[in-house]
Amino acid sequence: MVMKKASKGSTIVIVGAGYAGVAAANRAARTHTVVLVNERPDFVDRIRLHQHLATGREVRTPLTDMVRPGVRVVVARVERIGDGVVTLADGSRLDANHVVVATGSGVGIGSLPWAEAARSALGALPQGGRVTILGGGLTGIETATEIAEAHPGLSVSLVDRSRIGRNLSPAGERHLRASLGRLGVATYEEGRVPSDSDLTIDCSGLTVAPLAAASGLPVDDVGRLRVDSALRVPGTSRVWGVGDAAVVDGAPHLRMSCAAAQAMVPHLVSAIRAVDAGRTPAALDVGFAARCISLGRRDGLVQLVRADDSPTTAITGSMGAVTKELICRYAWGCMTWLSRLFAAPRGPRATTRRETEAARG
Repeated sequence: MVMKKASKGSTIVIVGAGYAGVAAANRAARTHTVVLVNERPDFVDRIRLHQHLATGREVRTPLTDMVRPGVRVVVARVERIGDGVVTLADGSRLDANHVVVATGSGVGIGSLPWAEAARSALGALPQGGRVTILGGGLTGIETATEIAEAHPGLSVSLVDRSRIGRNLSPAGERHLRASLGRLGVATYEEGRVPSDSDLTIDCSGLTVAPLAAASGLPVDDVGRLRVDSALRVPGTSRVWGVGDAAVVDGAPHLRMSCAAAQAMVPHLVSAIRAVDAGRTPAALDVGFAARCISLGRRDGLVQLVRADDSPTTAITGSMGAVTKELICRYAWGCMTWLSRLFAAPRGPRATTRRETEAARG
């Protein structure tokens, strides 16, 4: 008797091959026909771009090496997204039962072209050159410390409009400042700026691709795709958003990050399966566990947090560096061999510790 191979369910076209897009493609591949569309043929490991910028570490991997057998990779620029259709720049179209917008924040600041341009400019500086990093968030801190360690002959300054490390626990902020001092990174905060600079690297904020807005889909004031608590775009039946490209109704704690992007993926795939089965998808319930910061290759800061991203304790120093590296490798596994097993942390409960403390006032 010849056994027929079971046919897969509906077709999902995923636009964007970052942390969320690759993870979603691999997780959905067991039960769906998956097409992954990306403008370039590589996956870019963006959580290591500060290393690429400072030392030239390779951050690109062919997408065909990242996805499971059966996932079709299409290298093309997407012109427009509709309810069940993706139009490519050459005028061709991909029809689908579901379209997932996973274009991330890989344009402008924090993108591969941004890192390569900064790396080239950095390499042209003479000994004693002055480098200014604008933005004291995670990207700015990692960029400043990586450059300071890899290029000790340069003078590095880190500039922020507010207090650097303000979202860390007291112990975490103390360690951050000690590490910046050890590496010789000068800090300018709350309106102070260095007098001059030979190179300025902007790390002041992530930006998203204009595709959602250009497609006439609802977006917020920075262009992020608006999605409901199930990750579906309001007013559509077959368009979904995930990762940095999307802002989730009722989830203000979800900052743009690899951690949030990957945490949304299990829910996304479950929600699509629910719709295919005629059920109402559940509301998103994900939160955070930590914020991880490289402070060069031998020092790190892993700020443990509550589900709502408020800080608790911190792992610092060499143990912080080891923990950060393991988490980066874990993020890779969550896209690939762990993609079908990964379970995200649950989101904030009705009353968090932060809210309790605020109420006590």
